[in-house]
Amino acid sequence: MRASTCFAKRGTKCKCLIVSRCSGYKRCPFYKGNVQYRADLNAAYIHLRRLPPEAQRAIADQYYAGEMPWAPPAPVMDGSEKPLRF
Repeated sequence: MRASTCFAKRGTKCKCLIVSRCSGYKRCPFYKGNVQYRADLNAAYIHLRRLPPEAQRAIADQYYAGEMPWAPPAPVMDGSEKPLRF
């Protein structure tokens, strides 16, 4: 693994820490590869989906500008769907 595989590295800087240069994955206690980052993010989203809707809305408003990236995408209705038959 190289430091360039860290999810937070942008050029020579870190998008998560206030540092002028990335110290490298061997010395950074916050290093996380892209695969581990996505796995952790997915686990967090699963946790958020299990919360009551009111709590989800409060978190979305506070930290995600009202967006809920953990919610499954709404189905697109383009008119080609077959009507339900009962």
